[in-house]
Formats: sequence, C-alpha cells, structure tokens
Amino acid sequence: MLELRDASAHAIDAAELFKGLGADSRAAPANAAYTATFNPGEPLFPDGAGADALYVIREGAFRAVEPDPPRESRLVRSLGPGDVVDGVLGLVGGSRPVTVRAVDNGVVTVIPGETVDGLVSSLGVRSVRAPA
Repeated sequence: MLELRDASAHAIDAAELFKGLGADSRAAPANAAYTATFNPGEPLFPDGAGADALYVIREGAFRAVEPDPPRESRLVRSLGPGDVVDGVLGLVGGSRPVTVRAVDNGVVTVIPGETVDGLVSSLGVRSVRAPA
C-alpha cells in the first residue's frame, strides 16, 4: 500500500497542474488519492456523466473524445503520463464535456472531487465543479 501511495504522490508532484503548489498544498491530494487501473476501451468515468474527481495519468495512453451524435465521436486530444483529466476539456472561451477512454492498459491516480474542492478553496479560488 505504501508503494502505491508513493506512486500517487510522485504522479501529483510531476503533474504540471500541481507544479506551482508547495509541498503542504500537494499533501492533501496525495493523502486522499488512490490508484485505479483501466483496460483498453474502458472509460475513466461514465459516458456523459462528467467526472467527480481529478485523474492524473501515470501509465498508458488515453483518448478524450467529444460525443457527436449521430456520427462517430471526434478525437479531441490524446493523453498520456502526467496529463490531468477532469471530464471537461477547457477551451478558449469555454469548455465542453468529453469522454476519456483507455487506449491500452492504463494506471491513474484518482483525487476525489471533495479533496480538489478543499484545495481550490484553500487557495482562495471559487470551485466551478457542479454540486453533487
């Protein structure tokens, strides 16, 4: 278990999103984080549901696709180790929901949404995550 916690803490430390935070600010996400594994084709979160956590990709390749009914989904971005996913792809002038699926076997560090909200609040930023 300690080895998995160390891997999660390392993933958080290495992710660009957390680079500007001090060690104390990174400690809460690292302590609350857990490891999840994904098989090829498996989504990080249910299609259309959005995410209730942040996912830091540690191993494997993932694809973020934008649903485009009735046509096939459109690839928005390829993701890999160090990328952070939250279910909404930020774009200039707004954001849109995406579905993220594993391309091959993947390992991610999952940071629960309430932990993210606490971190955001401690930094004096208002959370934009929808209430549950």
